[in-house]
Amino acid sequence: MNLQSFSDAIAGILAAEEIDQVTRLIHQASAALGFATFNISYCKSRVEDFMTQPNISSWSSSDVDSYVDSGFLGRDPLLHYVKENKAPLFWNQDFIRRSQVHDYADMIVERNILGGATVPLPAPRGKFSAITFLSLQALPAAPGRCAELAKVIGHVSLAKLSQFDNLSLERPSQAGKLKQLTGKQIEVLKWLSTGKTNHEIAGIMGLPRRQIDYHVSEILQKLGVATRVQAATIYATR
Repeated sequence: MNLQSFSDAIAGILAAEEIDQVTRLIHQASAALGFATFNISYCKSRVEDFMTQPNISSWSSSDVDSYVDSGFLGRDPLLHYVKENKAPLFWNQDFIRRSQVHDYADMIVERNILGGATVPLPAPRGKFSAITFLSLQALPAAPGRCAELAKVIGHVSLAKLSQFDNLSLERPSQAGKLKQLTGKQIEVLKWLSTGKTNHEIAGIMGLPRRQIDYHVSEILQKLGVATRVQAATIYATR
């Protein structure tokens, strides 16, 4: 996991002015976490559209054609997961085998895909959004921080893409509460949004760790959110 490359990519996504920049930087952030490819889809009426009509994807058109021609639409266990769940899923080949979709499992093995992540994202009622990743290397058994950073990629990218498309998503109503933060808390939130830990932010800002802990707690309380990812999403849509 290359945290510096990840942080640089997230900061770049927040500042990007062109969709090509966003695509390149999402790929950089994904690679920093050990993922080889990504696929982002939002506000889809059917999860099957994630594969046939993604908003941004590093999959080639031939990869998509092969997937569709193999009849995986409607049988993909990862798409079924998005329909029923909101929490991120980190999976490996054993998970796919247990799904009993044997030809899909065979395809995963043949392409040397060792695992991946599926992260559902916010969407209006009746719609589906998610970012998915594939990895050619083994993922950690307990993903922990990697799972949180994968969510950061998804939420920040979704916020940026919605700006480009003027898409009416369910934006956090807490966005106006940014005005309640002090200048120092805004700076902490900026670094937090790039995936930095409290310890890393303390080093960057030259402050004691306990002060950063306090500021992060205040940021979450003032924004009315429970997690760092939610706070980062509000910062991205400011």
